[in-house]
Amino acid sequence: MAYEQNPYAIKVTMVADASAASGTSTSVALQSQFTFVKIASASITGANESGSVATAVSAATDRPLGVLQNQPRAWFSAASALEGVSESEITISGVTKVVAGGSISVGSVIGTSATGTAVAIVPGTDTTKYILGTALTAGVSGDIITVVIDCGNASRAA
Repeated sequence: MAYEQNPYAIKVTMVADASAASGTSTSVALQSQFTFVKIASASITGANESGSVATAVSAATDRPLGVLQNQPRAWFSAASALEGVSESEITISGVTKVVAGGSISVGSVIGTSATGTAVAIVPGTDTTKYILGTALTAGVSGDIITVVIDCGNASRAA
């Protein structure tokens, strides 16, 4: 069973990326819980707020900010106009749950797939991927496993 240790994790909260969201319903999920997210190239600016935006990892070569802990949503009016976006809660460093993107053994070095799931990587073999942490539990694709991550200090695998 996967677990996390919230009191000892380093987390950040930021606005979720709603740039690709559109709605015919009143609410839609923006990103998947327990997957890696990154900082979007766009940022928010407005009268009351400004800052970075969290978005889903879209390539195995992306440098993630951390693992999404909640499932942010966007709300739309009856006319399909964007009315609001919830915040993303992201674990940057610590023990957390993550969705496995393949077979992962206890002690495996992990990186991210193009869909933000955790995959086992072999250090020294791929200069394009980042070492993000170590698996504390085993799993196969689709399982939620436990990992210890340090995305704030991620380095290339080779």
